[in-house]
Amino acid sequence: MIVKPENERQMKTIWRNIVAALMAVMVLTACQTDPVNPVGDNPDNSGNGGDTTALGGDCPPDKVIFQYEVLPIIVSNCAMSGCHDLESHKEGLRLVDYEGVMKIVRPGKPNKSKLIKYLAVWGSEDGDDAMPPPPMSPLSEQEYLTIRTWIEQGAENIICNPGCDTTVFTFSGAVYPVIEQSCLGCHNNSLQSGNVNLEGYANVKAAADNGSLLGSIRWDAGYVPMPPSGSKLPECQITRIRKWIEAGAPDD
Repeated sequence: MIVKPENERQMKTIWRNIVAALMAVMVLTACQTDPVNPVGDNPDNSGNGGDTTALGGDCPPDKVIFQYEVLPIIVSNCAMSGCHDLESHKEGLRLVDYEGVMKIVRPGKPNKSKLIKYLAVWGSEDGDDAMPPPPMSPLSEQEYLTIRTWIEQGAENIICNPGCDTTVFTFSGAVYPVIEQSCLGCHNNSLQSGNVNLEGYANVKAAADNGSLLGSIRWDAGYVPMPPSGSKLPECQITRIRKWIEAGAPDD
């Protein structure tokens, strides 16, 4: 039996009770909903995560800096044609910038990051998933630890000034470390992309003498820009290499 309200006051009371009941249902439903994962802690690694912090000054010495220490390693070893560059994007991954790398990283949790998994399976029975794939050489222990430490520190994208002494431009102290980090993944004894080998002093010296090394890293017209994916080398590193070449490219 439907009871009709006798007056306006009774009508308002009925509506208040209805609204209160609806709100109770909404609150109860919200409490039963699965919690939202924090950004960067997505179980399927599909979130970007991490954090971008602009310091505006020198880079903190106790932090691994993504742009200068991590990204060059990944671009050199993973973002080549046929793999994870902008054009190929194998398995949907473009590992040429922070956003792309963060798709396989869980900040603070290297053991749960797909990036570390791929790097760690080299030489194991699960080697088909290894990065970089054969015939490329695996990352050095130091390169692996650099990436792992960056993830442990929260996988931040700190924007800062790395600092660089352009009065120091020896081959061993200023030139070859850049080659190892940013070029050797594609241009080594096992894999010579574009018929270019930069492994060892003799090969780097040959590229310096014919002008291709400086032309490529400066992105001069007529040369293939290097690195081919990601950002241009920092100007300080280019200056160091230029000064080394101008000094006769000594084996120092």
